[in-house]
Amino acid sequence: MKAFVYAFFLLLSVSAFGQLKVSLASGYGTYSMNEMKSFQNELLADFPDDAKITEEFPGFMYYQLDVHTVIGDHFLIGGYVNYGSTGGRIHYADYSGEASANQLIRYLSGGPHFGIQIGDDEQSFNFHADLKPQFTYAMLDLQFYSRLDTQAESESLKFTSMNVGVELGFTAEKRLGNFGIDLYTGFNLNVINGNLMFDRDDEAYLQNNSGNPVNLSFSGIRVNLGVSYKISFRKRD
Repeated sequence: MKAFVYAFFLLLSVSAFGQLKVSLASGYGTYSMNEMKSFQNELLADFPDDAKITEEFPGFMYYQLDVHTVIGDHFLIGGYVNYGSTGGRIHYADYSGEASANQLIRYLSGGPHFGIQIGDDEQSFNFHADLKPQFTYAMLDLQFYSRLDTQAESESLKFTSMNVGVELGFTAEKRLGNFGIDLYTGFNLNVINGNLMFDRDDEAYLQNNSGNPVNLSFSGIRVNLGVSYKISFRKRD
């Protein structure tokens, strides 16, 4: 959280000396989720034999707000925030009823954004290599549903975790006056995966059948396409 505060005040100070670029982007992310996939198979074992995994934490859309400035000729600094989701699902149905288990995952992540720009900021095309330390607040909702004839039951168990990672990427930018079109490709690596803490008990966390913690991993490919706008500030005398 402190990193967000430091990045915000740093942006305020550097904006007094030049320009800020504000970018909104939508993209596609993949997520490894290895421990969640194993946990999902443990849940499947408690279903009848004909139950199937219908969703296994696929890649999905995510959204990004990025604000940065260029210091000197090539050094880029700023901050960003992302929102995304993925999930899993198990389902079973027969003539007498049905049962399902959903594993819904949402996350909010962000941190400082560093980069090295290749080419002049005023050129119609420029490129930059990006380094993004990342702090992720993740939310897991385990939803269970069963129906036998007309009798139905449901339950929702909610968990949260804090993860730390880093993202390395590359951006190609086409300038159209103050506007820009940005294409980004990168790879996200989770370094620290926090325990999924149960929202009804501060000391309880999600475990597998062996008693080991089940963690979320957001490591994977990131690709997005965005639109940016350059805001100019009056330089101090």
